[in-house]
This record gives sequence, structure tokens and C-alpha cells, in this order.
Amino acid sequence: MKRTSQNPRIPLGRIPAFPIYEHHERKKKMEQKKKERKITPVGEARWAHVHEPKPPYKDPKTGREKGGPMFAIDVYFDPKTDQAWKDWANDISRRISAMPQQYDKDGAPIKKQMPIKPEIDQEDRKTGRFYVQIKTKADYPPGVFDAYGRPIPPEIKIGNGSKVKVAYTENEYDAFGGGINFYLSAVQVLELVEYRAQSAAAYGFDVQAPPEGNDDFNFGANTDSKTLGSAEGIGKDDFLF
Repeated sequence: MKRTSQNPRIPLGRIPAFPIYEHHERKKKMEQKKKERKITPVGEARWAHVHEPKPPYKDPKTGREKGGPMFAIDVYFDPKTDQAWKDWANDISRRISAMPQQYDKDGAPIKKQMPIKPEIDQEDRKTGRFYVQIKTKADYPPGVFDAYGRPIPPEIKIGNGSKVKVAYTENEYDAFGGGINFYLSAVQVLELVEYRAQSAAAYGFDVQAPPEGNDDFNFGANTDSKTLGSAEGIGKDDFLF
């Protein structure tokens, strides 16, 4: 568009920097920061899906899947005992606070997105600990190493309570008020709590010692035709509910 005195939108002289230019410049800086690999302080692993991706969430009502499979790990920290975590978390918090404030269509400020969340117990009370979820798409499997840098094979499952550090890259974004999320690159397991399937006793069942030399399953002494599981012998009046 030609600049003339008849076009009041573009004044003569220096053309001002439009917001779109600033947006592109900010986007370029974000992409540069995203490539910088960082490492978390030592934390406690929960729900580690680092050898096999976590299946996508499926809506129980519609059966539709939300998103895709992801490698992911939650890492928990206790600020009461970990000064290194405080410094790390405060740095992230300060950088998010410094991001430009966004507003909705009514002029109200949009809350910025903080990747560090408080841990909530079963009574919906804050425990005082915090956690971050670090994940990446199933196309990018993370490295998994022990304290000596040796790869941990897939058959060894990283259980809850393991002490870990996580290598990640940051992604700053402007959507939803702006924030920072983390992309998973690798996990170093410093203290392993290997995941194992829970026993019946761990779920609260009373169990009996099986007889020696007998590996057959025992479902009770009652073997008549009305044993639960024999659909043939169950009548409509046999149910207790």
C-alpha cells in the first residue's frame, strides 16, 4: 500500500512496528529456547511410561480417544527438603510471570498456565508437595539410563517412588494465556523401585497358603451345578442383589 497524506492509517515517516512483527520475533526466540535441553532436580517418579507409551484417554461415554499415545512421567518434589527444586521452580515461575499479559474479549486478564502443580490427596487437600508432568509423542521414545549412564532395558519397569532426574526441552507458548510446557528427552534413574504387579494381599484380600505340591487353582469346595460361573445352574432367584 502506497503511503500518502490521504492515507491516515500509515503516517509519513517511520513505519511503526506492528504487533505481528513482534509476534514473529517472539516466536523465533521461543523456538531457539525450545532446543535447549535442561535437567530437573532429583524427584520422585510416578506413573512412568518411558519404555512404552501411555494409551490415549478414552471417553467412557462416547468411546472416542482424546489425543494420541504419549511417553510420560510425573515427577514429584518436596520444597521443604529440596533447595535445588525451589531455585528451579522459582526460575520457571518468574519467566512465566514476565510473559506478556493476555486478555479475553471482555478485557479480563487470562490466567497464565503454570506447569508446576500442587499435589492433592484423596480428601482434596494440598500435601505441600508439587509435581510436573513431562511427556512427548510416541514417535520420540526417550532414553532411559541408570546412575552410571547404562541404558535400562524395557523389561525393567520404573515404579512409583523411584528417584529420577529428567532431561527435557521447554516450549513457551502464547495460547490460553501463555505458559511453558516440557517435552521429555530422557530419564536417569538414580534409585530404582521396580514396578511389580500387586499381590492379592496388597489389595486387602485374606489369602491362604496353598497346599504343597498342588499348583491347581482352587475356587472353593462347592462344585455343584449352582456354583457361580455355571450359567446353566443359575436361576433368577439365586442372586442376592
